[in-house]
Amino acid sequence: ESRPRIMESADGFTNNIVSGMDTTTKAICKNKSKSKRMTNEEQMMWQRAFTGLGNADMKYLDQDQDGVIIPYLHQLKEVEVEGLGDGRCGTVKKIRWNNGFAAMKEYVLDQEDDNILPCDVYEHELKVFYRLKSLWGQYVPRLLFHTSWSCCPSIGMEVGQPMDHDFNKWTEEDKDKMRKTIAKIEEKGLRQDDCRASNFVRLNNGSIAMIDFEAVVEISS
Repeated sequence: ESRPRIMESADGFTNNIVSGMDTTTKAICKNKSKSKRMTNEEQMMWQRAFTGLGNADMKYLDQDQDGVIIPYLHQLKEVEVEGLGDGRCGTVKKIRWNNGFAAMKEYVLDQEDDNILPCDVYEHELKVFYRLKSLWGQYVPRLLFHTSWSCCPSIGMEVGQPMDHDFNKWTEEDKDKMRKTIAKIEEKGLRQDDCRASNFVRLNNGSIAMIDFEAVVEISS
């Protein structure tokens, strides 16, 4: 399978969010990507490289330029409620988050011979999230946080209700909502090349939202 294409943002903004690391940090990401665990010190060094923080003991949550939270390492420890699913590029967990819940996708590869790096998939999906910002909360979940730790970057999003993995078991109303979601995303110049039922959830407002962007590509003009 081909590696996901890291798409560029028209204004360069999200490129700075997820790709604003120096050459040394980029090398660390690629060298450590096969390892599933880092020390606390390595994790904090990685976070500092992305956020520019000089004080790892600060108690408040840092934010990116768009107001999305970048949590500290200790704030995502021992918060798991239940597992939501596993895939080639990581796992999804329901976690306690800000007096509520979030779905956290951790990018950790289980297949040692897979050439796709966790940080590459993280960059790609985060950029897609920002390209679709106007659709948050309706056609895609709201982005709640993101972290950039080299061996295990993660994205936190609004929790949705899983849909049946068989489209044939969906109601016609839900199928129509899914088609509308796909159409709205295509209006933004993006197309989902892996349109499986497991890549959609029902949000609290009843809408059907797309949750997996690894195979999302730009529509050629």
